[in-house]
This record gives sequence, C-alpha cells and structure tokens, in this order.
Amino acid sequence: MTLKTMSGTSFSGKRSSVYIRGKGWKQAKHRSPPLVARPKPKLAEMEWEGPSVSNLAGFDCGSYSIPHPQKQEKGGEDAHFYCSGRANSLTMGVADGVSGWSADGVDPALYAQELSHHGEVAAKNSSIFEDDPFNILDYAHSNSLALGSSTFTIANLTSKPADKSSNGKAIAVLKWSNVGDSGVKVFRYGSVVASSPVQEHYFNCPRQLANPKKVKECDTPDVADGDEVQLQRGDVVVLATDGVFDNMYDKEIGGIVVRHSRKSANDMAEKIALKASTNSRNKKYESPFAKEAFDLERRCVLYLYFSSSFSSFPSPPSSNFFFPPPFFVVLVMHLLTRILLAASYPTLGWERRKTRTWEGNSMTLLV
Repeated sequence: MTLKTMSGTSFSGKRSSVYIRGKGWKQAKHRSPPLVARPKPKLAEMEWEGPSVSNLAGFDCGSYSIPHPQKQEKGGEDAHFYCSGRANSLTMGVADGVSGWSADGVDPALYAQELSHHGEVAAKNSSIFEDDPFNILDYAHSNSLALGSSTFTIANLTSKPADKSSNGKAIAVLKWSNVGDSGVKVFRYGSVVASSPVQEHYFNCPRQLANPKKVKECDTPDVADGDEVQLQRGDVVVLATDGVFDNMYDKEIGGIVVRHSRKSANDMAEKIALKASTNSRNKKYESPFAKEAFDLERRCVLYLYFSSSFSSFPSPPSSNFFFPPPFFVVLVMHLLTRILLAASYPTLGWERRKTRTWEGNSMTLLV
C-alpha cells in the first residue's frame, strides 16, 4: 500500500482546532461567523475483551488474522473489533494501517489501532450514535491523534422481525461506511449480492484517514461510501482488509462459504484468511491485485501505441535519413512504460510479481 503524498493542497482544506462532523478540522473564512466545535459526548471507556468466536445479538460471528511474517512480533499493522451495543445490534470494523509510514520511522499500526479502539468505544454507546456506521467512523477519526494513516470500514447489523414487504425473508439490515480499499461483501448461496466499492486516489494508493493536524494531505470522513442491504437467513457477511480481497477472487470466497456453511463463523473466517495467505505465497497464482497491475501496464502500452500511430512523423530530409520501423517504436514504448511503472509502483518491479505482499484480517459474520 502506497503512502499518500504529504505535500500540496489538502483534501480537507485549511485546518484549525475546530472539528466539523464528517469534514475534519476546518478553518473559518474571513468575515464569516466563527465555527463552533461540535461537543464531544462523554462516553464510557469500557474495557471489553471479546472472544474469538461468539454469538452476539443473535449473529454467529468470528474473526481471524494472519500478520505478515516480518510483522508478527508486533502483531501486524491491521486492527479490528466487533461488539454489541444493544441486544439486537452488532457493530464491527477493520482498519489497515498504511505501511509506507515505516520508512519515516512511524509504526503504521498505531493509528489503525487507535481508530479501532475509538470505534469500539462508540459502538458500545449505541444510544448516542444510534448504531450509525458513519457516526461511529466520524467519532473514531475525530479522536484518533496518532501520526499515521489508515483505511477504515465500519458495518452494523440490526436484526428485525420479518415483515410482509420482504415476504418474511429479511431478518436483518446491514449498513456500512467505508474509506479506502478494505470493505464488506455479502454472500448469498456463494455469490456476492452486495459489496462496498474500492476507494483509491490511484492504483495501490487508497483513500486513507489521518489526523489533519499532523498530515498535510489526507482524507476525512466526508469521502466515505455508505449503503445498506436487507439480509436473509443464511447470508454471510465478510468484512476484511485488502490483504484478503487483493489475493482472493469472489468465487474463491464464495466457494469457501458454500463448503463450510454448516461450520461456525470462526472456522469460516480462518479458512478465508488461510486461503488468502496461501495465494499470496503462490508465485504461479495471478491474484486480483496482480491482474489489475498487468491490465494497467497493457493500457499504458496500448495508449502509447495508438498515440504514436495517429501522430504525424516529419518527412525525412534526405534519402539517408533512418526512419525507425513501427515494431521498433512499439518496443521502445513498451520498455519505457515498464520503467515508468516500476518507478511509480515499486510493488510491481521487474519480476512481475503475481501476488500482493499479504497481511490482513478476515472477519466473517454468519447470519
């Protein structure tokens, strides 16, 4: 994952100590009334150690995490939580710290862990935040002060009695709010029926939350995508970081969901995480991340080829002028494209890596 450039104009504009809901820290314009800071609710900082598998709010839920081998000592750079604020509600979240901060001597896990901690605190106070994923994400962002940046996904499930409008099939409502390339997918009979879109500034550089007081250029909660979907009995909700989705296609996850539908959510999460980890080490496996990288390379070469094909070359001044043949021009453009891609996206390199360096959390909710 690429660290967002910390120079130039900020996505959130000029900042001050005033925090606006969903917008981050803002600075009032001249000749305008002063902005009033949003009062922060007093939340109960409850200590909660959830089991790896449990039945919360009527949902079978489980989680499994495999850190990168080089990051196992500190537990990886991802963070997640799930807890129940009310009897019929379950909230969960995943955060993926941007590893590029390690080059500056900053632990990428700190900001992700802080986001996850404050998200869990907000989720337990459902009476204040009304189980709204955006409100929880916004609160976690406004209270996370560590240096760093992270993607962040919050999802909430609320059970409901079956009604006539859904033919008695809908048993719960899933809502989510997402910033970055982590996300949530809903599987029904092994097929994806709903998913959160990937948010990127450009390839391998996702949108990422950060403390605008410390990071000059960052995203704020106002860029979050959100949606909701009606869930039926037997649906499986997979909430995971890009370490899973970059190394597994939907049909692979769906196959695991179908084959292990009678097992617990914790077993299902473990199977998904282990399969993603196995794929990441398989040099012959063309992962979704690698496929996107190769498609980007081919588009660049094709664009350069057509640009040169339709451009007018100057006529040779004499018969001794050497005019390069078309295949030579295409070959040179291809090599230049490879050099530019290797410089812009070091994760590709010259070896055409087919897997993404893997680290991720897999969280499975069995409805």
